Amino acid sequence: MIARILISALIGGSTLVVVMDASTATTLPPITHLEVIHDTGEGIPVHAFVGPALKRLEESNAQARRTEPVTQPPPLEHMLKLPLVSRMTPGQQPHTALPEQTAKAMTQGMFVVGADEASQAWLVQNEEWLFQRNSVGYLVQAETLLDVDRMLEAAGRLPLTVLNLDALVGELRLVHYPAALTAQGISFNTSDLEPRK
Repeated sequence: MIARILISALIGGSTLVVVMDASTATTLPPITHLEVIHDTGEGIPVHAFVGPALKRLEESNAQARRTEPVTQPPPLEHMLKLPLVSRMTPGQQPHTALPEQTAKAMTQGMFVVGADEASQAWLVQNEEWLFQRNSVGYLVQAETLLDVDRMLEAAGRLPLTVLNLDALVGELRLVHYPAALTAQGISFNTSDLEPRK
């Protein structure tokens, strides 16, 4: 069923009520059909005023569409800011305690990886452990989209965001990737991060 819109207009002291097809009203212009519900016979047809204005508006919109430059979305490499470099380097991050306030604020696990082969192997090996701790991951080094794709595949069920974490390197005492972070600290070896009994 086509929805309709009631329009009431005062023209020359008389009231003219029209019903307009809403399917065209929502994309004005054009209005292709006006149906008169009641006309006292003393008014002037609305179309005489509305029709030319709508035609000019339609022509103006068509002209704007023709002259608007077609913008291409930026390439994905640009959006991800590739190549992505990091102050951290590949290696085995020693077990390091987090600052007390940071440790208290850790409600879920976190991990950092690069796009190197050691990070990929570490991620595959520790995927289940990280998943059990609802860990979120950050890819802090990658050269190409192929690197990103390869690491996303290695992450499996884990969320992995491409992001430079250099601003947090000093505060979190991060030196190397890959590494896991929990309230128990940071380490390459996830066994170091098991809660103390």
